[in-house]
Amino acid sequence: MSLASSVVGLVTGVAGTCASAVVLLVLILARRHFGSHVNTLITNQSAMDLLACLFLAVGFAMTLPGAPDHYLWLGEVGNYVICFLFRGRVLAYMCLNAEKIGLENDREEKRFVSDFRRYSLYEHRNKFVSFWYQLFFCAT
Repeated sequence: MSLASSVVGLVTGVAGTCASAVVLLVLILARRHFGSHVNTLITNQSAMDLLACLFLAVGFAMTLPGAPDHYLWLGEVGNYVICFLFRGRVLAYMCLNAEKIGLENDREEKRFVSDFRRYSLYEHRNKFVSFWYQLFFCAT
């Protein structure tokens, strides 16, 4: 990998980590201040975004020139695990996929709730009560 792409990836990861940390901090403080009105799913999405950017920055930092290729104190298996998880950016991709699944789940939940509200009998009970009231009591 070239030095330019490593630097661009590292800068992107660090900037994303800083931005996601600020957003997560604001959401956590808002939840403490306003109570349960702050959406928990959005807070979880922000935490996933923070972790994805953090793992991306670590992965690109490990590919910079001057970074050690092997860590002697980890042994052979430990080096393979570190290489697989960080240099291969597996953790970053896992967090990105978790974000996408969470967003899709949030979208489906909102759609289900709006459909349930639209077709629920509770909202339309006034129409039914009015119909039966007119049929039985106003017919005379």
